[in-house]
Amino acid sequence: MNSKEQYLIDELTNLAYRYYPLGISDTEDAYFLTEQFKLHNARLDEFKEKYERGFSDLLSGITANTRIRCEDISGLYYHDMCVKARLWRDKPVAVRILVLYISFAIPFYVLYESVDRFAGFTITDFHERSYISEIGTPENVEIAKLIEAKIPVYFPGIERLPTAVRDAPVDNVQFDGVGRILGMEGPGSVPMTIFNCFFSNQYF
Repeated sequence: MNSKEQYLIDELTNLAYRYYPLGISDTEDAYFLTEQFKLHNARLDEFKEKYERGFSDLLSGITANTRIRCEDISGLYYHDMCVKARLWRDKPVAVRILVLYISFAIPFYVLYESVDRFAGFTITDFHERSYISEIGTPENVEIAKLIEAKIPVYFPGIERLPTAVRDAPVDNVQFDGVGRILGMEGPGSVPMTIFNCFFSNQYF
């Protein structure tokens, strides 16, 4: 990890604590009265519709006149701090697909490879990230280049979040079964990450 990535981790961790209250699980009623939870919901209400419109245009721009197919999955989970989609080359079975997330809260996006859930793989825990990886399949490398060229057209100023930053832990916060509260027995056994805080607590 380089110094720029460490600086970014520190900045985003501090920002995460504005959206997630320290030391309180969302299994407690007090969680929903905190200023952090109110700010989290306000951000969703303010940017959700705006980003969804731009994201739809982006996906249309990526797939137009190509064999790339996509599935917009932004609406699968209300509390996500992002828009998201699955993308793949049009063929009978896409074993490795791309998943794209664009955050409402920070000027970054995440792009990785995952397994195709509809190609015989059974995934029951979407909090598990062991089946995601860096982009390595040749055809996905080409699709990723197209995605990265199109993103600045529809979302100026955003950058791809480095993997080391994406997976950095954010401890002592917990939301919807993800994360852990220090000194407490709770639903989470591992800390939330930057990805969980600013994108989603699920990996598709």
